Amino acid sequence: MFTKEGYLIKKEDWNEVICTSIAETLGLPLTPLHLQLIHWARAYHQTHHRLPAMRPLVKLCQQTVDPTLDSLKINTLFLGHPLSNLAKLAGLPKPLHCM
Repeated sequence: MFTKEGYLIKKEDWNEVICTSIAETLGLPLTPLHLQLIHWARAYHQTHHRLPAMRPLVKLCQQTVDPTLDSLKINTLFLGHPLSNLAKLAGLPKPLHCM
């Protein structure tokens, strides 16, 4: 069901129960803002077939989710690994920008 790095193999298998389980594994307490960003990431990925790099992600999230978001806040929300943890929680493949 998951890769050895913790990404969901089939994004179609994703649901909020799986998301909560992944969050517990990461030691991340999910908030409504986390869920908003996770749903945003899934919608973005559905259209663009990828997640944006960090700078565009911050700008897009400010425009569409919460204007007070900045890179520090997103970084903190996702435990210092925003792109990889956001992708894991959203059931998406490993972002191209992640090593």
